[in-house]
Amino acid sequence: MSAEFYRTGLVGCGSRGRHFFDSYFKQCERAGIVAVADVVEENLTYFREAGVETFSSAGEMVAHSNLDLVLVIVNPAWHASVMREMFEKEVPLKGIYLEKPMTTHLGEADEIVEVCERRGIKLVVGHQLRYTPGWSDPRHLIDTGAIGKVHFMRAVRHGPPILTHHTHQTNLMMYYLNDDPILWVLGQIHRKQDHKSEGINAEEQALGFLQFQSGTVGIIEAGKYEPAAPGQIFIAGEAGDIRVLGGKTSYRNEKTGGAWLAFSQTDYPDIFNDWIAWIEGGPEHRCSYRNGHATLEALLAIYESSRSRQRIDLPMKERGNALEEMIRAGDLMTCQM
Repeated sequence: MSAEFYRTGLVGCGSRGRHFFDSYFKQCERAGIVAVADVVEENLTYFREAGVETFSSAGEMVAHSNLDLVLVIVNPAWHASVMREMFEKEVPLKGIYLEKPMTTHLGEADEIVEVCERRGIKLVVGHQLRYTPGWSDPRHLIDTGAIGKVHFMRAVRHGPPILTHHTHQTNLMMYYLNDDPILWVLGQIHRKQDHKSEGINAEEQALGFLQFQSGTVGIIEAGKYEPAAPGQIFIAGEAGDIRVLGGKTSYRNEKTGGAWLAFSQTDYPDIFNDWIAWIEGGPEHRCSYRNGHATLEALLAIYESSRSRQRIDLPMKERGNALEEMIRAGDLMTCQM
């Protein structure tokens, strides 16, 4: 009996969507993109010429294409509306891949999780660095005891704000700790001029302190800094240290004589084939909605902490976006369109 082929739809036909179509999603051995949707007509031309069925809306696509899977590759400002549009059609989807972050408001993420759990949709959030050699290597080193118990982590990504890009580094810190729950967050943001990123209002700089249940603490550093440091994560353990710099991992401990030693684990599963395996009854995907939702909550707690001037215990009571609420209240600069 031949294995099932998963008919897949793509929402968002810009450059990132084309990358998924041309190369990234082609790693998946048992699925293929058969339909796409985009509100911009010009974006559909490339796919139409490739012989793919095209639609002007996500709802229309899922209603008429008999899909098993959907990839949502649009700006985060539109995640919630695209997901609602698809959910309204009541089609029996087996899985959705939603780009990071899940949404820009925690209540919207709650809504997405509730629907997917109720309908049995396997929801994956695009924190693909958990599958990327270099960035994901520290998990192996920590699990094998190379640095002992982890005490401290510092994640740096200068340039972009926390929601649109630092979500990767924050999610990785959680992954390194086997998704250890975060107990509370203390944060501060800086925004003195209009600033947007990927279609959403954003801060210029942000700092966050995360207290994990295990006792590990994490520091988040994001935004515009001069001079800008390269994206990196530093991990301090009781018996050694790990650093990820430029997507490459190295470590030091007593066995290395205190010298930094490069490390690379090359045997990694494919993010999309693992998704199929989860759908078919295998273990939960390492980028499942659970840690995607937890990552979003931690980052939005930085905004809420900055607004309330106190630490925020998790789970967070507020289900919105404190940055946007501060902008509307006139407490921060408003972006001019």
